Amino acid sequence: MPDQIKIAIAGFGSVASTLIKGLQFYKSSTEGLWHPKLAGFDITDVVVTDIYDIDPSKVGKKVSVVSDYKVDSDLIIQPGILEDPISHNFAQTGGVKSTSYQDMVSSLKKRNPDFLINLISSGMDKSGEKYSKAALEAGCSFFNATSSKTVNDQTRSAFSSKGLMILGDDLMSQFGGTAFHRGMMEFITHRGIKIEKAYQLDVGGNKDTQNTMAEEIREKKRKIKTESISVEIPYPFKSTAGTTEYAEQLGNSRVSKRIFGLYNRDGFVS
Repeated sequence: MPDQIKIAIAGFGSVASTLIKGLQFYKSSTEGLWHPKLAGFDITDVVVTDIYDIDPSKVGKKVSVVSDYKVDSDLIIQPGILEDPISHNFAQTGGVKSTSYQDMVSSLKKRNPDFLINLISSGMDKSGEKYSKAALEAGCSFFNATSSKTVNDQTRSAFSSKGLMILGDDLMSQFGGTAFHRGMMEFITHRGIKIEKAYQLDVGGNKDTQNTMAEEIREKKRKIKTESISVEIPYPFKSTAGTTEYAEQLGNSRVSKRIFGLYNRDGFVS
């Protein structure tokens, strides 16, 4: 059994930045950590070996310089893969800085991480798929933490045949808007109240939110979030959840508004 879990990260945005900050923070205290120990490993056993991105303002710079938080890291962000059309906001800010598929595979083979974690921006489905293929060819497991549909019977079989894992799709925050919404819905139904309709409307200010403003991506993420929320209720109801607006002044913060249409046996509640 290895004594460490080595991870490489594709996509250095707010989630990746928070992950690295969290890995450092919880080395001194596990208070608030959901799973202090898992399968014999604790937080000190997780090591970040490499980070990849396509944003020219990040590539070639230290994580400590680019991170949203104060972190102690000398890791240099390396160019990642791009298989999708350049988004509007990337085109406006000077394009991208990417590498070839074969160079990515070579980098992974050289660094030999146990997992490649996909944290690239929403809607980059082809790039996410290419990262999973690079991980498979390089011999490392893959965790798709985006909403892109990467994990299926075929990819599971391919990774399993090499003794590797592929996990996903998507990632839910420990206590974000979706987790809170699901918890509220479970509480409401346990109190004997029926939900007729529910809406979760999110506004954010980071680059991922900006990318989500493309209608095709927005509808795709809305469908995934809506399905995630609906599983808490054992009967059909009208539900919509997802990002509705980009507000630059929010930065990495998100604002969620929830609206419930409810009634009990005596009639409409709210």
